Amino acid sequence: MLPQYFPFARIYTYDWNAATISNANGQYFHHHAQEFLRAVSREQRGSRSCPIIFIGSCYGGLILAKALCLASRAEGVEGEVLNAAQGIIFLGTPFRGSGATSAANIRVLIAEVMDATASSRLVKVLQNETGSLSEIRHHFCAIIRQRWRNPCRVACFFETKPTRFLNVIKFLPEAISSLKTMVLVDS
Repeated sequence: MLPQYFPFARIYTYDWNAATISNANGQYFHHHAQEFLRAVSREQRGSRSCPIIFIGSCYGGLILAKALCLASRAEGVEGEVLNAAQGIIFLGTPFRGSGATSAANIRVLIAEVMDATASSRLVKVLQNETGSLSEIRHHFCAIIRQRWRNPCRVACFFETKPTRFLNVIKFLPEAISSLKTMVLVDS
């Protein structure tokens, strides 16, 4: 959709390992933000004056905000990333945490019991009002306010209706019945 409206724009996507189960790399949130900032910096090297419009979705929006906070303290190309930002769009970014972390933690626990690769490090950031989220929110707002000479437009979009988890749970018995039989206790 974006190329249709912005035919001369360079559009990049950034993939990061969001897995908490199976192929979970156990990296910390801060590491993902650093890697994202480095990736954007590499792309900007040849065109420092090229404006950037960032779009961050869900947890990726938190990584984006943290990366821009890191850029505010950085020098050189990494520091220029923040100056190049002309617009930021957050889609469903849980700046105040998420009440769904309990379900995610249960999935991680079950995976660990079943000897699967699992990591709860990414989930911990989303626990309601952790110090990390509060720090990101306050620092990000401060750096945006400081840019009064070179303003950056920020828009946040979020859900206004609650999710009905019971609609998801009704499919659970079918999914569980397809699992292989395993011995849980061996006396």
